[in-house]
Amino acid sequence: MDTSNVVVPVEQDLEPHSILFVQNLPDDPATVSETVGQYPGFVETRLVPGKPGMAFVEYSSVPEATVALKSLRSVKLPGDRQLLASFAKK
Repeated sequence: MDTSNVVVPVEQDLEPHSILFVQNLPDDPATVSETVGQYPGFVETRLVPGKPGMAFVEYSSVPEATVALKSLRSVKLPGDRQLLASFAKK
């Protein structure tokens, strides 16, 4: 079974912390870095192996991750796609 296009449900009520789980990211790593790295406190992106478009994105603090989360939820991508973002599960 091909699971490359599986979308994991976004959990809205997880406890805030400095790591976000982001889906529907572009396939190009440079575009991913531009998209999530533009917010203050960006530390790193860890792509999920075997799951295109999914990544864990770390910021230096909970407040900075919260600002990024709110902004990323409004990002529209080509092809009428929208990023899905939530705090990652601990």
